Formats: sequence, structure tokens, C-alpha cells
Amino acid sequence: MTVRFRSTARLVLLALLPLAAGCGDDPTGGPEPGAVVATLVSPDGQDGGVLIEVTGVGVTAVQAVEGEALLNQDEGVARIAAVRGDAGEIRLVVSVEDVGTTPSGRVLQVVDARNRQRPLAGYSVRWER
Repeated sequence: MTVRFRSTARLVLLALLPLAAGCGDDPTGGPEPGAVVATLVSPDGQDGGVLIEVTGVGVTAVQAVEGEALLNQDEGVARIAAVRGDAGEIRLVVSVEDVGTTPSGRVLQVVDARNRQRPLAGYSVRWER
């Protein structure tokens, strides 16, 4: 009797598993606002500032982990300028309209701590949730 109950219980649990997987999801499939972290991937690692163009997701705000950051938006394209007081890693907390969509970031300009422009080869943006 015990063996039969366990088998029946397993079958019931397996049948309910697909329903449980959907619990907690937004039934409308709409956007989920939140924040993502953008890190400048740098061949040097000691940068003073960056200008990044972001597309693919609506950016609503930006904050530098260290230093200052400014946001400018025009027709679905966001441009983020970030400046550090001293050279180092540039990380940004970017508020977006949908954290389920990974933004696309293109590095437009990078400067060192003395505000000298650097070549863009090897620079990119890494996005994390």
C-alpha cells in the first residue's frame, strides 16, 4: 500500500510541476523595471571617463558606483557619460524599463585620468543583472 501511495504521489507532483513553474511570473508578459550593472571592459583598467551609447531597452536613470554619471536621451538612444575623480574601474547602476532585455552598449569615447582620449580598441560594456 505504501509503495502504491508513493507512486501516485509522484505522478501527481509530476503533473503539477508545469503549473508550479509558471507561478510568480507576470501573466501579461510585460516589462519588469529594475536595475542592471554596466561595467566598462577595458584593456587598461585604469580609466578616467567614458561615453557610452545604450540601445535596446529604455534607460530611466543612471548612477556611477564611483564618480559622477550623466544621462541624455534622444529618440530611444541613451548616452551615458561617466567620470571618475581618479583612474580606475568604471561601473554604473543603470535603471531600465525591462530587466529581461539585455541592453546593447557601444563605447563612444574613453579618457584617462588626465582627460587624454584613448583608442577604443579592446573596450566594451559588460551587463549584469
